[in-house]
Amino acid sequence: MSFIHKHWQGQYSLSFSFWVIFILLSLVVHTVGPFCIQQIFSNHSTQLHALFFYQVTGGLVILPWQITGVLRSTDHYFKNYGRPILLNLVQTTIVIVLIIIIIHFIGQIQSLMIEKNRQDFQPDAKSKQYSIQWIEDKKHLVLNGTLDFGVTSAVRSFLLTHPNAKGVIIESKGGNIYEGRGLAAIFTQYKLDTYSFRYCLSACAIAFIGGEKRYLGKDGKLGFHQYAVESKNLQNFQNFYNIEDEQEKDRKLYRSRNITEHFIQQIFKFPNNNIWIPKRKALLQAGVISADVSQNK
Repeated sequence: MSFIHKHWQGQYSLSFSFWVIFILLSLVVHTVGPFCIQQIFSNHSTQLHALFFYQVTGGLVILPWQITGVLRSTDHYFKNYGRPILLNLVQTTIVIVLIIIIIHFIGQIQSLMIEKNRQDFQPDAKSKQYSIQWIEDKKHLVLNGTLDFGVTSAVRSFLLTHPNAKGVIIESKGGNIYEGRGLAAIFTQYKLDTYSFRYCLSACAIAFIGGEKRYLGKDGKLGFHQYAVESKNLQNFQNFYNIEDEQEKDRKLYRSRNITEHFIQQIFKFPNNNIWIPKRKALLQAGVISADVSQNK
């Protein structure tokens, strides 16, 4: 008679059925197995699917076989030795172990999902849409492209290696508002001047406003509009975001940079699919820019 069938019939001793087949095997199935899955599959999405299939298979096949064999072995023990307290202890332990297994399974799934989401938000070095470099004087940083996740950290790393930096030339059509705020904070912290000679729109304008002094080239444009949740990663969580609250945070940022209140109240009047590009005179009067500059200046 096979091992599987013998346990199913409860023909092993209670101690062997309970401690070896139920307790020990459960530890192996629910700890060693998931560990092996995480080592075999590097992709977290694949890990999630594999772990879910593995645990469901174990829960529908292995676990019922374990519990049935232990209960039948307990029943045989009770008939032979008549100890109801032991029967109750085994049943209670099985319930407790089941609860632990369920909690452990939920915890594993949540951990993998959190890690997957964390990696989704990490910038991909191959796909990042911004570039950072120094001009020849090694005192001015040039930041071009979309303000993707990670650009703030990248700029901070550049500045740590060039403590004598004086300013940042930034050309961007926008990006993530949190990265824009992060850049603004860094520019303010390092007392860097900000420059734009072509365009600095949306989230870029937030970064630009963090400059100690702010210069706009003769062909430069600053653009403002309302915010929207556009990132595919964030759209699943858009109900957790209050766009007006986010805009109010940046109104406070503009106020901290001594921008006139009249100008601040115009910033978010244009919808996200449009953009407000103020005239140069209005920018100067509002204190948004310090002066006009040419790229050769």
